[in-house]
Amino acid sequence: RPTQVPNASGGRTLVDQLCLDIPPQPYEEECRFWHSFTGWERVSASRPEFTILVIPGRPSLPLRFLLQRLDEGDDGRLAGAHLDVACDDRDAAAEWHESIGALVVQRREIWTEMADPSGLPYCLTRRNPDTGFLA
Repeated sequence: RPTQVPNASGGRTLVDQLCLDIPPQPYEEECRFWHSFTGWERVSASRPEFTILVIPGRPSLPLRFLLQRLDEGDDGRLAGAHLDVACDDRDAAAEWHESIGALVVQRREIWTEMADPSGLPYCLTRRNPDTGFLA
């Protein structure tokens, strides 16, 4: 796994997941495609709109692969992708990211949606930087 990055408050962060954002209509077809293409096992995640692909026998990878079903109102939106960052202190990480030029878009229970200086989305999650599991 890549090295964790300490932030100004002493917390740790780790870019550890690539999230594919998929409109609701083709979601199951996309999940089947990526499962077949990679040969990786489909695993249910903490919420019904998420599916994780895991390499059998290799629980820890430099980057995880998450498939996220978008909300019903996003049917006309094209699929996209964004990075997720595991944080041991999401609030401190968000404050640090803001201090270096990012914007907080929306705070949710498990993640905080961010935008980098050019507006590209990414998320700070409350997953443990050591294990990748929800803290």
